[in-house]
Amino acid sequence: MRRSIMLASLCAGAALASFTHTARANDDDQEDYPLQYAQRPLTLHAQSLEPYVSADITRFVADPKAAQRDVATNLTIQGGAKFGITRQLEVDASLAQIQVLPKLAYGNPTLGATFGLISSAFELGFRGKITIVTASATAGMIAEPSVPMAVHIGKSVRLDFGAGLPVTIAKGSPTLVGLDLPVAFALNLVDTLHAGAQTSVYIVDVKSPGTSVTVPLGFFAGFTIGTEHPILEIDPFFTWPKFTQPGATDPAAQKLNLDVYTAGLALRGYAFF
Repeated sequence: MRRSIMLASLCAGAALASFTHTARANDDDQEDYPLQYAQRPLTLHAQSLEPYVSADITRFVADPKAAQRDVATNLTIQGGAKFGITRQLEVDASLAQIQVLPKLAYGNPTLGATFGLISSAFELGFRGKITIVTASATAGMIAEPSVPMAVHIGKSVRLDFGAGLPVTIAKGSPTLVGLDLPVAFALNLVDTLHAGAQTSVYIVDVKSPGTSVTVPLGFFAGFTIGTEHPILEIDPFFTWPKFTQPGATDPAAQKLNLDVYTAGLALRGYAFF
């Protein structure tokens, strides 16, 4: 009898130890933020910080209402950070946005938060973002609730897409409700190097979708320094923000805009607490 009780106790103890070890291993796996970009979740892991700084040069039409298409240059430097409060909740802020050219100015700070609802090979979440527009002529804000989604295909392929409803409130102008449908495809060429392309269908005002729709086109890449998880990442990018405007009616607008572009570089750091 005693031998039976002892044997049962040993078996139960072994099962409990095995279960505990497996649970801890799974927890450790969940807390490991992947080095490969294609495997990263929609939100940062709990108690992790991602500070970033970026600089970009934008060529834009100086006066869209003018008949002559004069192109000017804008140089902007911005910084911010993302912080994972829990595994499902991430907040981010971009506060230091400094325009260097054509004239020195500070503008358009952004605050946002993302909550993950489904976390697996297919991810779904809810994101809220508010941008304060500080330019005196168009002062106001843009509030955008959105539903981001991601599909992880194997260990090297990632597809991001979603739907957002940007609401633009500007001084002296009617409130506009738009539609944003972004899509991005990324591929990890090796564990530390990824590249991809992105686009979207952006409608400024859903009441006049034909004349306010813009389809940008961009390319991005990233080189990651790290071992089990990223420590530093260097991200160059290039975008035609108004690649095509099928229904544009402005005199300076073109159906295909290759001379209006943004090129830049971002540096991202990662700290895990």
